[in-house]
Amino acid sequence: MRLPWLGVLLWLLTACDAKDSRSSATGGSGGEVAQSGRSGTAGEASTSSGTGGGRSDAGLSGDPCTETGIGPFLGLFSDEAGKPVDRSFAARVNVIRVDDCSSGCPSSVRVDARRIVFEDPTQDAVDAGPGGQRWSFYVLLEGLPRDLIEVGAAYDLTLSAMRDAIPFGGGALSQTVVLAREGSLVLALITETARFPRPPDLSAFGLSFSKQASTCESPSFGLHGIRHLSLAVSLDGERVLVKRGESTELGPLTIHVAANDSAVNQRFSDAPEKLWFGMYRRP
Repeated sequence: MRLPWLGVLLWLLTACDAKDSRSSATGGSGGEVAQSGRSGTAGEASTSSGTGGGRSDAGLSGDPCTETGIGPFLGLFSDEAGKPVDRSFAARVNVIRVDDCSSGCPSSVRVDARRIVFEDPTQDAVDAGPGGQRWSFYVLLEGLPRDLIEVGAAYDLTLSAMRDAIPFGGGALSQTVVLAREGSLVLALITETARFPRPPDLSAFGLSFSKQASTCESPSFGLHGIRHLSLAVSLDGERVLVKRGESTELGPLTIHVAANDSAVNQRFSDAPEKLWFGMYRRP
């Protein structure tokens, strides 16, 4: 009488094993779907996003997306006492001296910069040297010919200068120095470091400028990142696009863009932060 009950028990155990096998098979199928999801389209999107981060990291190692792309650049206009000039004026000046900064220049100026000393004999000032008002212009621009500015020659000098009045601007000084001779542009250095710098008005020489699409963007830290823009320069109907850290020729001019940076704020719109570029007429 015990054997039928034993058979029933064996049958129940067999049925349970079969059910467990079917459940495992179904679960295994579900597991395959989940694994495919982790390594499928969603996973590829995450990888693509990571690649974007990789481009920014590559910028940090030397491409024009970082400060290292600026290279040597300086345009500083100071009075005889060595104080940067923060007022705008125009004058007819004579060049009385051109030398390098291996000695005698302010400690903040690189030794490979060039110093150009101007004099306006028609102006008198307390700190003027013999003959009238003098200024020193410290220049460092890629490819600038050493004989571009002639000692003893007269030039038309225009300085546009201002200090940043934005509460959090830190009083940054912006200067645009333009030298012309017989109506032709010889040298222009733009160091706009105010909160909202703008390209200068050089329409008198047939030049116009406009900011263009970003070339790259550095990673944001907190709320801020830096976006680097290219600069479009037009001269008499001809137009070139110059990226940050690059030089190009346009007609008789050579143009070098050291920085054209815009702050990226995650809460507000972009705000330009830095515009440094220069140009000179090739001899």
